[in-house]
Amino acid sequence: GKPVILNTNGTVTQVAAVAEALGSQTVFQSSAVEFMGSAYDPDSGKTIITFGGTDTHGWAVVATPASDNSITFGTPVKFAASSVEYTAVSYDTGQDRVLIAYSDKGDSYKLKAIVGTVSGTSISYGSAATIETNDSRYIKLAYSPDSSNHMVIYADAGNSSRGTARCLTVTGGGTNSVATASAVVYNSTSVTSQDVVYDTSQDKFVVFYRDTGNSNYGECAVGSISGTTISFGSSVALNSANTNDIALAFDSTNEKTVVIYKTSQDPRSRVISVSGTTPSAGSEVVLASLS
Repeated sequence: GKPVILNTNGTVTQVAAVAEALGSQTVFQSSAVEFMGSAYDPDSGKTIITFGGTDTHGWAVVATPASDNSITFGTPVKFAASSVEYTAVSYDTGQDRVLIAYSDKGDSYKLKAIVGTVSGTSISYGSAATIETNDSRYIKLAYSPDSSNHMVIYADAGNSSRGTARCLTVTGGGTNSVATASAVVYNSTSVTSQDVVYDTSQDKFVVFYRDTGNSNYGECAVGSISGTTISFGSSVALNSANTNDIALAFDSTNEKTVVIYKTSQDPRSRVISVSGTTPSAGSEVVLASLS
């Protein structure tokens, strides 16, 4: 009667929260920050963190973890001179670069993207490209090593805040530039909280979002990229309750996606499986009773 994960050796493990050891807290920015994003660089073993700040700029910083649970940071480097919101970042293993997407508050909240190159504990950038001229919010990014493309998702305020996706491609040759393809709507009503991950076992992108047009339920859509063209299967409501604060992670060992979200004040989780372009979910697990 309990939700379980099937292990590769044929055994099962009950889904549950696991206590983890924590290292010491380290400050990487002395002023207030918000709209944070992060991505892991497997080539250098470092993590890139993006954020907006009270100084009205967009920043990225390179973090280096150590085996003793400590972490060190390079100096934050500015990628936008105006105020930014909803930063997201993904790492491009084909080009050995990071891609940062953000809403440029200083330019009517247009969706922009910029390519960064990590060297040691620093990061340098190419020129920013405008991806969407409409007001864009709730931005998230994921990378497909199979197609060498990124998928950016956002709420397009110029189209009734519908859930929208675009294919982004980081160009080679050291140009540090990004190309975009046509926008594709994956939800015909407005979305707010959302996230996207790439399922390496299915060669699919998994999008989980809060559908304000369907009682704020948590819905899931599965997308594919062919060339630079995105297509989606039908959306499925996987959580029939008010769903918020959504985050996704893909488990490459068990070939499943884990979603965490909040209903009322309680953090909850489900395991998502993908078959073709159809998502399904296991039983909900309450991670903590706070409400």
